[in-house]
Amino acid sequence: MATQSVSSERWSNPSTLRWCRQRMGLDVDEAARISAIDANQIEDYESGSAVPGLDALESLSETYRCPVGYFFLESPPEAEAALSMRGLQGRKLEALHYETLARIEQFLSLTDLAAFFVY
Repeated sequence: MATQSVSSERWSNPSTLRWCRQRMGLDVDEAARISAIDANQIEDYESGSAVPGLDALESLSETYRCPVGYFFLESPPEAEAALSMRGLQGRKLEALHYETLARIEQFLSLTDLAAFFVY
């Protein structure tokens, strides 16, 4: 994945990148396996010693199930994913494995699509 050289102008937020990964319950190695970005590179992005290119941000966005725009925020967003409205609240939601969360999100998207066609 492309990396820009570190400069005085940082356009992605390292702490938000880390927050997005942790929010999905992934360690760096799991995120690397899923995103196909080297684990050392992810650590560099999260520490601020490297700046990810847009292609890396797009891959991380898909892996972390969040909009690319999250990576440009000054701090992590306060609103959580809509999964909590389906009865998965608090610690229950946090305890789910990444792949389980991904399947639930996929299922909810499909049910929303099906509802669109029914009405």
